[in-house]
Amino acid sequence: MISPRAAPDQRAFLPLRSRGTYTHAGQHPVPMNPMLLALFPLQLALFPGEAVPLHIFEPRYRQLIAECRDEGIHFGIPALAQGNLAAYGAEVELVKIVKTHDSGEMDIVVRGVRVFHIIEVQNEVTGKLYSGATVEFPEDDPGFDEETRAKVLEKFAEIFRLIGEKQPDIGDTEFGLAFRIARDAGLNLAQRVDVLAMRSERARQEYLLAHIEKAIKAVRGQRGTKTVARGNGNPSWNGHGTT
Repeated sequence: MISPRAAPDQRAFLPLRSRGTYTHAGQHPVPMNPMLLALFPLQLALFPGEAVPLHIFEPRYRQLIAECRDEGIHFGIPALAQGNLAAYGAEVELVKIVKTHDSGEMDIVVRGVRVFHIIEVQNEVTGKLYSGATVEFPEDDPGFDEETRAKVLEKFAEIFRLIGEKQPDIGDTEFGLAFRIARDAGLNLAQRVDVLAMRSERARQEYLLAHIEKAIKAVRGQRGTKTVARGNGNPSWNGHGTT
């Protein structure tokens, strides 16, 4: 998160040289190529492949969603916590508008597409009510360690057995096993941002393995007592996560 305790590398924040264009559905620029992305900061961190429902009521975001519907643009969701904006977030696509209310408010579903890194926030964008940011799409290494992958799958199944809940279906691994498991791994907001900032599948799997192993130890220490909190719309093993 962008904060005095964990400040981003200031060299990554460059002057805005051009307004660029908003990213559109199906548009895949060369990684690390800066472009302008509309922003919708929220108190959640979405992973690629993860879908969430949203209720849209503010005029600026009603404008944004209307443009997503009519022009096919994507937008970015960076996590917002205690006034701090995360440097990493997920570019998202509009999946569907479930309902448009008489007031103009909307119930929608969006889905994460890929990770972005903020270079510079642009609070005012000409002709728009919403803000934007110059962002880059970092390259990602899909390689992983087979032994670590096997352990992550084993421990993920084990923690759900211990808390007495059915393991979520993890068959959807279009964006990698780590991002799929991370959706239901009981991560808090800061931990989710940590995972988004990692640039390799191997690093993400190692992080999740350590997190789940710690959760298993904590649950066993409570003799199987389940402590559940809500975080980012998913169950969380409260107090059991890494820091």
